[in-house]
Amino acid sequence: MDKPFCTYTLVKSPRDSFFIGANTEKGFRLSPGGIFDEKNYDGVFILKGGPGTGKSTFMKKIIKHAERAGANTKKYYCSSDPDSLDAITVFSDGKKYLVCDGTSPHVTEMNYPGAISKIVNLSTAWDSGMLAEKREEIITLSTEKSELFSSAYKYLLSAYEIHRSLLQIAERVCDAEKLENTVSRFSEKYRKFKGEKREVYTEAFSMKGAVALDTFLRDASEIFYLFDSYCISELYLNILSRELELRGVGFYKILSPINSDVISGIYITGGKVLITHDNLDGKIPEGKIINTKRFLNGKEPEYRGRYRLAAKCCKALLEGAEENLSEAKKRHFALEEIYVPAMNFKKVDRLCRETVSEIFCKSRDNSDSK
Repeated sequence: MDKPFCTYTLVKSPRDSFFIGANTEKGFRLSPGGIFDEKNYDGVFILKGGPGTGKSTFMKKIIKHAERAGANTKKYYCSSDPDSLDAITVFSDGKKYLVCDGTSPHVTEMNYPGAISKIVNLSTAWDSGMLAEKREEIITLSTEKSELFSSAYKYLLSAYEIHRSLLQIAERVCDAEKLENTVSRFSEKYRKFKGEKREVYTEAFSMKGAVALDTFLRDASEIFYLFDSYCISELYLNILSRELELRGVGFYKILSPINSDVISGIYITGGKVLITHDNLDGKIPEGKIINTKRFLNGKEPEYRGRYRLAAKCCKALLEGAEENLSEAKKRHFALEEIYVPAMNFKKVDRLCRETVSEIFCKSRDNSDSK
């Protein structure tokens, strides 16, 4: 059995938590599913402001109010900084609202101004004079941060190309018929759990390294860990995704930040069943083991050297991406240290209270009119 070339540090997260997107071989990639499609909501509040201006805290306060009001929420964390929120959805009295960070790398503008969306401008709460005095420092730090992200994406692109080679080797050393038949039988057991397919990110290459949210690990009633050999676990998951979709099973397809062509895990919604890889670092729940070594066809000695070299290269490239993102974190926090003293957070709190009032007063008005 091979050591994983990438290990994700497990991060505790609230219920219904995902990443808004991921740093990938294609640059920043937004999670599919129309999170920012205004037509999916009764109201959209787009937060505009610099680093350290309180956008994430703004959303956390709305979550607290929603919880007190008995409303459900979904949380979408920043794939570069897993401690920060990038968006939340609030479900209250039959209505659905989005509050999101509308700044780079997921710049969001109003598509239906006034009718659905509005800008919440946190720049009204900062001291422009104080920031102007730091003009050159802000420009330098912002430029360096952007360059470091660009460099990280180049490393991720190179890792992606190597990873494709690993998958080609996996196809050559795998007993495809045995794998197909096994996965087909496994998926048949969950045919009764009908529903939709959704695609999400719960893993990311962040400024704090490779991380994974424990969203599905915590909620699952049954967990299967794929102990990998020659990347066969990724072939297994791709086939399983196809088989479940053919049967109309409702499941979450957990997207891989390493390679957009493969997935990292599957969560069958109705059965609360998680099938995922074993390269997690942290306190993970007990589960059943699927040893993918059983699917080897005997040709692996021919490819062992090539596989190990490619895996070593992939690991080094991912570490290079993480190193660049770590350096970007230093610039980001330096920018926050400039912006925080320039902010009047009492004004930010007032804007937050106004947003809370708009969301929950509208919801109450809708409920009263029924």
